[in-house]
Amino acid sequence: MLRSLVFPLAAAFAAALFSALSLPLAAAAEISIIPAPRNLVLKNGTAKIISNGTVVSSPSPVLKPEAEKLQQFIKEQTGAAAVDFIKGDTGVPCITIIEDKTLGAESYRLNISPKNIEISAADAAGAFYAGQTLLQLIGKDGNVPCLEITDAPRFAWRGLMIDIARHFFGKEILKEYITVMSRLKMNRLHLHLTDEAGWRLEIKRYPKLTETGAVGNCTSPDAPRAFLTQDDVRELVKFAEERHVMIVPEIEMPGHFSAAFRSYPELADASFAWQKWQGFVLNPSKPEVYEFIENVLKETAALFPSPYIHLGCDEVSFAKKHWEKDAGIQQFMKEQQIADLSALEHYFIRRAAAMVKGLNKTTVGWDEIIPAKVPPKQSIVMNWRSGSLAKALNAGYRVILTPNNVCYLDYIQHSSHNTSGRGSGGKATRTIEALYKYPDSEKNIPADKLPQIVGIQANMWTDICGDNRKRLDFMVFPRAAALAESAWTPAEKKNKADFDRRLRNFMPYLDAKGIYYFNPFEPEKTPEPAENPGKSVSTPW
Repeated sequence: MLRSLVFPLAAAFAAALFSALSLPLAAAAEISIIPAPRNLVLKNGTAKIISNGTVVSSPSPVLKPEAEKLQQFIKEQTGAAAVDFIKGDTGVPCITIIEDKTLGAESYRLNISPKNIEISAADAAGAFYAGQTLLQLIGKDGNVPCLEITDAPRFAWRGLMIDIARHFFGKEILKEYITVMSRLKMNRLHLHLTDEAGWRLEIKRYPKLTETGAVGNCTSPDAPRAFLTQDDVRELVKFAEERHVMIVPEIEMPGHFSAAFRSYPELADASFAWQKWQGFVLNPSKPEVYEFIENVLKETAALFPSPYIHLGCDEVSFAKKHWEKDAGIQQFMKEQQIADLSALEHYFIRRAAAMVKGLNKTTVGWDEIIPAKVPPKQSIVMNWRSGSLAKALNAGYRVILTPNNVCYLDYIQHSSHNTSGRGSGGKATRTIEALYKYPDSEKNIPADKLPQIVGIQANMWTDICGDNRKRLDFMVFPRAAALAESAWTPAEKKNKADFDRRLRNFMPYLDAKGIYYFNPFEPEKTPEPAENPGKSVSTPW
C-alpha cells in the first residue's frame, strides 16, 4: 500500500526537505519554496537579480515565450527594468532557458551561479515552473542563493475546484486564483459551472439558460443574474494557458439540473417544481433532452481546449424516485428493456459519456460513474465517497483523489470556527494537517495500482459560502498550499515542520495579492468571516 512506500519519519526528517549535501541543514532551512523541490544542492555565493536589470533569454523557439514571461514576472515582483532579450556577457546576471529533452514533462533543472542562471526544461511548463521557483527565491534585496535544483511533479493532476454555480465568482477573481495556483505549481482549475442555484455558462443556442437560469444563488433565488460570457471564457482560458493551468469545465447532469429547468422546463420529468429534489433530474426518456445535452457539450468543448469535460453524475439517487411517477419514463424503460431506476441512471450516464467521446474528449465524473460502467479508457473517476477508491481502482479506472473527508474545503479547518454549516463548532474539520498528510495516509492504494492515480484535487463548494469573497479566500487558503505540496513533492521529501516554516514565509505573498487567508499559527489574527445571511434554497444540508 502507499503508506508502505513512505520513508520512515526519522529518515525523512534527517534528509530534511532538501538534499543539502555537505552544507549544514541550517543553510537549507533558509530556502523557502512551496511546493518543496525534489532535490536541492546549495552552493557558495549569491546572484543579484535587480541590479541594472536581468537579461532573460532562450535559444529555443518553444521556450522563448517562457523567457519573456519570466522577464515580466521579475519586473513586476522586483521593479527591475525590462531589457531586450540579448545573449552574451553583459556584465549583469543572465538567465538562460535551454531545452533539454532528457527531462520529463513539467520537470526542470535550475542552476544559479553569481553571474548566470540557467534553466533547463523539456517543455514550456517545466520552464515556467522553474521560473516560479526562482521568483520564490528572490529576497527583498534582490539576492538569490547559488544552488542547483532538479525537480519534477509527483502527480500530473494538481487541482482545485471552484463552484461558481451556487454562488458566482467571476472572471477577475478566477484570474487571481489562477495566478496563485501557478505560483504553487497547481495546474488544473475545475469549474463547477451549473447546478440547482444557477447556470453560469453562456450557451448561444439556448440563451434562456443565462437569461433565466443565471438568476439567483444559494442565498437568494432573486439575486441578479451572473455568468461567464463566452468572451469571458476565452479570456480566462488564455490567461490560464499562459500560466500552464488547464481549465476543466463541469456541466452537471443528469441531476442538479434545476437552473436549466427554470429556462427550459420541458427537459424535466413530470415532478418539476422549484422545490427540494423535485425538478432535480433530467428526463432520460425524451429525445430532445439528448439533443439539448449534445448541443451544450459541443459549445462547451469549443470554448474549453481541455481534453476533459466533467459530467458530474453525482447524487441522482436524491430524486430519481420521481421517475417512477412519470408515465413516459416508465414506457421508455419498457421499450429499452431497462430493469430499474439505477439502470436508467446508468444508461443516461453512458450515453452522455459517449457524446463526450464523440467530441474527442475524456469524461471526468464523480465516483457515481463507476457502477454506470463508463469504459475506463474513456473516463477518469473523482473519488469523493468512502469506499469508492478501491472500487474504481479494481474496475480499472484512472482516479483523481478528492475524498470528502480530506479534500472538501467547504468544511471548516479549525475547531474555533463556527460559521460554516459543514463541521461548525469544531466538528468534522478538514485540517491543513490532514491535507498535507494525504495521500500518504491513504490505506486503499496497493502499490500495483499507483499508476492509475492521476493526481489530487481540493474542492470548494460555495452553497454555504455565500458570495462573500473574503470567506472564499479564507476557506481555500492556505489549505491549497498544503494540497499543492502533496501533489508535487515526493512523499520522502515532505516534512510538515519545514512546510510550516515555509508557509509562514509564503503568507506575505498572499497578503500582497489581497487574499484573506486563515492563519493556522495565530488564528486570532484572522477571524472567520461570516457567510452571507439567508438560508440556502437549493441544498439539503
